[in-house]
Amino acid sequence: MEINLVLGTRQDMVKHWISMSKGFHEILKSIKNDITLGDFYYA
Repeated sequence: MEINLVLGTRQDMVKHWISMSKGFHEILKSIKNDITLGDFYYA
């Protein structure tokens, strides 16, 4: 049971980091487009 739980958690973390990296690319685009800091934090 513990092994399955750890593997499931790792898969969730991988999905989380993939979505985080996509969001990070969006943030970089926003910076390149000279978005204000307010939009940067609340987009």
